Amino acid sequence: MDSSPTMWASPPRRGLSTPALLAVFLFTSWSLLGASSWSFYNRGKDPSGCEMTYMWPDYILEEAFRPADKYKLYLYKEADGLERERNPTGTPVLFIPGNAGSYKQARSLGSVLTHEYRRLTAANPGAKLAPFDVFTVDTNEELAAFQRTLIEDQALYVNAAIQYILELYPKLDSYTYTPPPTAVILIAHSMGGIVARTLPILPNYIPGSVNTIITMATPHLAPPAPLEARLARLYNEIHALWKTSLESETEDALGLRDITLLSLAGGTHDTMVSSSLVEISPFVPLDNGFTAYTSGAPLVWTAADHRAILWCNQVVKAVARALFGIANPIQPARTIGKKQRLEVFRAEFVGSDFDLAERQNTNEAGDVDLGSTTPASNAGLRLTHLSQQTPTTSNFAVPARGQHRFNLVSNTRLPPVTRVCSMPPPSSQAPARCLAVSPRASFMVPSAGEDKMTISGISLDSRDFGDDAVVVVGPHMVDEGQFVLAGIVEETNAIVNVGSEQFDFRGRLHVTLPIKSALTVVNVPSITTGPFKYTVRWRQQHADSKPLFSPVLHQSFASSSESKILRNPQGSLLTSYARWDGSEDKGLVMRVIADPAGGDLRLKLDVAWVESLGSLVGRYMMAMVAFGVAAGVQALVATVDVKAGALPSTSRARALLKRTAVTAASLYVLALMQTAVLCLPLPPAWENVSRGLLLGTRGAHLAFIPPLVYCLAVGAVVAVAMLVEALSWLIRLTRLGGGRLWYSATCLAILTMPAGLAYIVLFVQCVTTAGRARVPETRLIPAKPIPWPSREHVRAAALLLMLLQVFCAPGLVVWARAGRWWAYHDWRMGDVLLPLCALVYVDVLRTGGSTAAPTSTGKMVALITKTVGNAVVLLAFLTGMRSTYVLHPAIAVLFAWLAIARALSMSGVGARQPVRKRL
Repeated sequence: MDSSPTMWASPPRRGLSTPALLAVFLFTSWSLLGASSWSFYNRGKDPSGCEMTYMWPDYILEEAFRPADKYKLYLYKEADGLERERNPTGTPVLFIPGNAGSYKQARSLGSVLTHEYRRLTAANPGAKLAPFDVFTVDTNEELAAFQRTLIEDQALYVNAAIQYILELYPKLDSYTYTPPPTAVILIAHSMGGIVARTLPILPNYIPGSVNTIITMATPHLAPPAPLEARLARLYNEIHALWKTSLESETEDALGLRDITLLSLAGGTHDTMVSSSLVEISPFVPLDNGFTAYTSGAPLVWTAADHRAILWCNQVVKAVARALFGIANPIQPARTIGKKQRLEVFRAEFVGSDFDLAERQNTNEAGDVDLGSTTPASNAGLRLTHLSQQTPTTSNFAVPARGQHRFNLVSNTRLPPVTRVCSMPPPSSQAPARCLAVSPRASFMVPSAGEDKMTISGISLDSRDFGDDAVVVVGPHMVDEGQFVLAGIVEETNAIVNVGSEQFDFRGRLHVTLPIKSALTVVNVPSITTGPFKYTVRWRQQHADSKPLFSPVLHQSFASSSESKILRNPQGSLLTSYARWDGSEDKGLVMRVIADPAGGDLRLKLDVAWVESLGSLVGRYMMAMVAFGVAAGVQALVATVDVKAGALPSTSRARALLKRTAVTAASLYVLALMQTAVLCLPLPPAWENVSRGLLLGTRGAHLAFIPPLVYCLAVGAVVAVAMLVEALSWLIRLTRLGGGRLWYSATCLAILTMPAGLAYIVLFVQCVTTAGRARVPETRLIPAKPIPWPSREHVRAAALLLMLLQVFCAPGLVVWARAGRWWAYHDWRMGDVLLPLCALVYVDVLRTGGSTAAPTSTGKMVALITKTVGNAVVLLAFLTGMRSTYVLHPAIAVLFAWLAIARALSMSGVGARQPVRKRL
């Protein structure tokens, strides 16, 4: 019998080899990451229609006000030859730029306010109007989005600037308005809004010096890049202060209850600050402010990117109209009351939002003789210029049984007078007692068939009706091109609920909506504020006659402030934004405004897969950063026990694929567990904590997103590892690092410079150590044998040091821009301790050292090492998206423990002493 080894050899494995599987994984990950980035920046956006604003800017430096060397204050004037006065003459407005913003960004607002004042004074010569004096702060284009110190410095300066502005007016001979102003209107962009909200917590704040704040694209809820713990604590402090001051019944010593706060969001075009962070409802009640989207504002109807929101002509004109609407030059505060200010802001920015859950505003309307009115037909009231010759008054008897709703839609300049009356007894000749109902909303609708159409709507339900109720509409006369549609319908015909079973397996929804009333509400609870976007198409089937106007769809989510008109019936994009406050998502609400004579409405919703792909980058960018750091920690811990030398590429690929598969499966299980836990009756505090873990996704159908984001992060980390290898080759080629000079340079960088520079020096040391770790040079081996670290482990340490630049690079850029190269004035203990842990560990690697041999003590050290590493990884998965800053000190703890473990191995604790062989 042939006993050759080939006879008993295992059959060759079929399928892809390990390197081929790794290549497929990396190609898929990189392709998906690139496609997601392309979709985020180029697809999935509302139509853009911003018009440019033109001006002749002139900035007058306030030389008398220089409390800080790095900041300046300017007064904007229009240099078109018509402005003769160089001093302030009206109502003060202070503009605060955002992150890396310029004081010159106030020019669009200043120019539009100047021209609007000229227009209003020309149209109303006798009106009591005052111009707006736009002051603007030069913050030296600081990166305030990354450091709390910069926000506090700017806020201190703004408080001093407000005091200077208010003290300036009584000294001016040219100022003719009395009394002088006692408050300033703040217009803030991006992080400038956080600066404005930080003013009350500082000691130089003057209570009552600010009564109106308009923020534009400001991340109110959380930092857009949560990389600094002190900045996150500042957010918590200002949230607590505003919430406590506005909601408590104690004395308001800071005067915050008189402040009106309007937060404007740019919508889908803002790729720098997610509009989900612009919400202010968690800490500002509706009596003091609200959030509005430019895409839903009347006469704006367009999304704006992060910087375009400052010069978009439609947005700037809306802000100017609102400012003139709230201005009152004869009052010391220079504005009308808080309630009136909110009404002006709502009419200007939220005119298209009418919530059917709200009660109608009613007041006494006297008596009405029902005998002089005309009963409406069962089909409802339909008034047009051709069908009406004389003023008409109609009445609608509310059926006694069942739930009914009265809807009225009109495009007349003044909506018809609507009253709810109580029917008198049949034997009585007394008139009916009535209550007048005001329109819930009046707004401009950009319809497909008409350029502009003003629609006012009234909706009443069973809560507004009494026993034997009658709804009286009129008397009213419609002009040419106008119409009035009104009627009473059953609740089931006015509100349509769409269940998840009506979607097909591809996520599509094709339904036919019965249009029995001018206003139909469609509830789709299965479409939440998740990562998916939809394409909406609709068409009315003209059954009886041609409708009076093209159907209009209005989109809103109960858990979001976004509210907008869908304009294109051939394909409009339905978008949503993630909720950060943990509130329950009740799903999509669409309101269909259509003529019932046009027949039923065919509605189609299809998942926009390409547009939805951009959510992976748009929503989960910080999660990718945290998951990438977790992948780096996994690589470091996995190579602790690798012996000296270099692993074969096949072994490295197999280990990477196995680690990725196991971690992705664990994340999927964690996401399912989170969904199951949220279904339990938890206390509110526990429920909020549970909603904030992982990526904040809710539902078993979204459990695939955390592992998908992790796989994309692993692909990105592998690309960074390739870059690290290239830099390693370049540094070894130039023979940099490795000596005591670099060690001393690192110590100096830690004590006098930002941590990012210290990590760069440590990275160079680690790279040179990786070059020596593969083939130890004889002259570097000490007299006492020391286990040499593997090249894989040192390279993983260098990769992790490179990933730490995510936390340190912003501070390093701030330090370099400030020009403080000789000393780091923002010295804090954490800036020294965190890189010091990495310094000790890298120095141990530089001099040698690995884990102990497999004895009882060595096994305990290895177990603790893996436990600490897995704890850091779990922390990154659970809290890394919203609290990314916690990973920096966690990795420092890991470095400190690894240094201790390697020091123990070098001293021989728990390890067998190796035997040196004579060559």
